[in-house]
Amino acid sequence: MSNRRRGDWLQTYTGKCFWPMDPREEDVDVVDIAQALGACARFAGHTKFPHSVAMHCVMVAEYCSPEHRLIALLHDASEAYLGDIVSPFKHDPCMAPYREVEARVQAVVFRALDIEVPIIDGVPVLPDDVHLADRRSLSTEVRDLMANPFAWSNLLPPYPESIRYYEQGRAAAMFLERWEKYRKGGP
Repeated sequence: MSNRRRGDWLQTYTGKCFWPMDPREEDVDVVDIAQALGACARFAGHTKFPHSVAMHCVMVAEYCSPEHRLIALLHDASEAYLGDIVSPFKHDPCMAPYREVEARVQAVVFRALDIEVPIIDGVPVLPDDVHLADRRSLSTEVRDLMANPFAWSNLLPPYPESIRYYEQGRAAAMFLERWEKYRKGGP
């Protein structure tokens, strides 16, 4: 059996090598995830002020049931290794191979961090409350971050709290604080 890996690798914040086309549990590190998501802009950066994927994940987790907060915090963790691709492109039929890679990376992240999520046909299946919190967080982000929120349709009611700006390092630190808190069973 060969140790040869498929594709090429990227170097992570902690200095590890991560092969997006051949992800393995031993290559996943929550510090790398926090750092990368703290630097990754939502909406490809087309917002009134920078808003990171890390802060999006923190918000989604805060609005989930306590038993699903770790899942919610890490629901976009694959973007730490693949970047955030805007939805209109990601959901185009030509992007099916990308979505398969994304699902594979996401499943590896959940396994590596001992987070139990059902995997069906290679795709992690998130709890309903995570999906709901994700959609309402999107509505809140659109309301607070977009120049023309009225252009959006089919949004759920936003949360009452307003989005605040957190610089990259603080966003990564908040992500890691929530990780530690939720792993210990904190609210």
